[in-house]
Amino acid sequence: MSFGWRQRLAPALAALALLPAGVDAAKWRVMEDCTLIDDPSNDGDSFHVRWHKRHYIFRLYFVDTPESEDSLPERVAEQAAYFGIDSASSIQLGKEAKKFTAKFLEEGFSIQTMREDARGRSDRERFYGIVKNKAGEDLAESLVANGLARIFGVDKDVPEEVRSSTFNRRLKGLELQAKNQKLGGWAPNLTRVEQRLAGLAAPVDVVGQTITTPQTVAVFSLEDASRQLGLLQRGAQVKIVEALTPGMLKIQITTGSGAVIEGQCRRADLGI
Repeated sequence: MSFGWRQRLAPALAALALLPAGVDAAKWRVMEDCTLIDDPSNDGDSFHVRWHKRHYIFRLYFVDTPESEDSLPERVAEQAAYFGIDSASSIQLGKEAKKFTAKFLEEGFSIQTMREDARGRSDRERFYGIVKNKAGEDLAESLVANGLARIFGVDKDVPEEVRSSTFNRRLKGLELQAKNQKLGGWAPNLTRVEQRLAGLAAPVDVVGQTITTPQTVAVFSLEDASRQLGLLQRGAQVKIVEALTPGMLKIQITTGSGAVIEGQCRRADLGI
């Protein structure tokens, strides 16, 4: 997969010049003329930054780009489900997001931050921030507009910007645009779970069967396929209720107490 980032970059929408109620502007710092530090841990939404000769790590508000490696398989599976692609394709998408961000920031950028803790796996401090390039384009918006990030994570009302709820609606509009244009993770290709199953083999009719899980299986909400309910360990028993799509199955799980829980999971994760 490849993405022409300048050609496909959606113009940033005009921000409302209003200070949202409850935002303490005095707590925000604007860091101008930041530069990107090349580091193996950089990815699409988290990266090392140099500002005034000091070294920082920042994480974007509002969005989450796919992992670019497989050390966190549960998170990779959750991210893949959001786009309806398999884990290998999600990791490739994460690599493209990492390249996009490096290109987006190569001429310098600014960060608005309250130094709110966003610590990840590293012991080093990491802060949340709003990141814009020299042209004033917002990185979170641009990633979503190009199909390279899911709308997910910590929200924040920002001084001289819009409320977080309004910004989220803006992101949803950009995501719909990316879907319609089939950009990034929304692009049709043979590694999409549904298309791979529909095009390469006729799915086996398993409705009504009880399956023993061959591996750890991520279970997602029936209402929102991007929201993970939990994980089934290898050897769990699940009943197949319905084929929701060629790649997704509605399942029932009976707990030890006799409660019945319904959700959906990927057909491929069940080995069928």
